[in-house]
Amino acid sequence: MRSRHRQRVLFREWAPTYEASLAEAAGFPLGGHGQVLGRLLEVAAPAPGMRVLDLGTGTGRLAALFAAAGCRVYATDLSRAMVRQARRACPGVRAAVGELGRPLPPSFPATYHSIVSAYAFHHLGLRDKVRAVEELARRHLCQSGRLLVADISFPDAAARRRARRRWRELWDEEESYWAARETAAALASRGLAPGYEQVNAWTGLYVITAASGP
Repeated sequence: MRSRHRQRVLFREWAPTYEASLAEAAGFPLGGHGQVLGRLLEVAAPAPGMRVLDLGTGTGRLAALFAAAGCRVYATDLSRAMVRQARRACPGVRAAVGELGRPLPPSFPATYHSIVSAYAFHHLGLRDKVRAVEELARRHLCQSGRLLVADISFPDAAARRRARRRWRELWDEEESYWAARETAAALASRGLAPGYEQVNAWTGLYVITAASGP
């Protein structure tokens, strides 16, 4: 896995051309980005006044969709450069530097009706993914709230191995792409039961409801 420092450097350098990269992406790993965000929004069913937290917001594309639906949106990203881009693109969104698996910025609310993330959790290994998901579900979701994560993901480990061979020239060995079956088992051991939908050949959507207790 990349160190946090290397991630910051990567995204600082990528920030000026990030939007162009998404627009040009046609296949693995970021192709279909707009479709994926649209599906996450559809499943989230945002309503005016909902409090939403977007983790790993990047340039704010997903945050902007929720803001347009009348939600009160808070967003974090590891990269200051990305946060600046998000603030410019989405002036109605409160954006701050923050890391997955770390405490939220102290000025942010403690709980949310929806917590969302797109293309960010694959920077964490499975153990850290599970730890972060559990923390978010137990501490930061309102009653009946949901955590929705869209990311590079495959139905199971065998499908992930096939994808690695198929896209070997584009596969990033420093990332930890999801396998839904192993993820479900790991979360079940913590009392969480995610829903899962394969949105395209390399992207899946996880939906976890608010949880309480061990």
